[in-house]
Amino acid sequence: MQLNHVNVPVTDTGAASAFLEEYFDFRHVGGEGNVVALAGEGGVVLGLTPIGPDATVPRNLHVGFFVDDRATVDDLHHRLEADGFDVGSVSTRHHVYDFYVEGPGDLRIEIGAPLRG
Repeated sequence: MQLNHVNVPVTDTGAASAFLEEYFDFRHVGGEGNVVALAGEGGVVLGLTPIGPDATVPRNLHVGFFVDDRATVDDLHHRLEADGFDVGSVSTRHHVYDFYVEGPGDLRIEIGAPLRG
């Protein structure tokens, strides 16, 4: 079986969608009302569903992206930080070189590269 899609609750579907399109190469493929559907590499579809302004997205809920190497992690970290996003520091844990970014709409994303060796 292959994972086909994931639906993620966000407080602002438009801002979260624009963020994913700009930094993670997703493309808008549909939507109904405030629900947005984005397609990413490998055919995965990410659905963004609005939640109310008083709702809280669980802190451990995040979307993860793995890249091939540390340099790509560092480049994206620097780019997001320079553009004013709340990025944590890059660290090594659980056999991954990674960081988290707090994106628009309370969308939390992990970017990492597997450690080799």
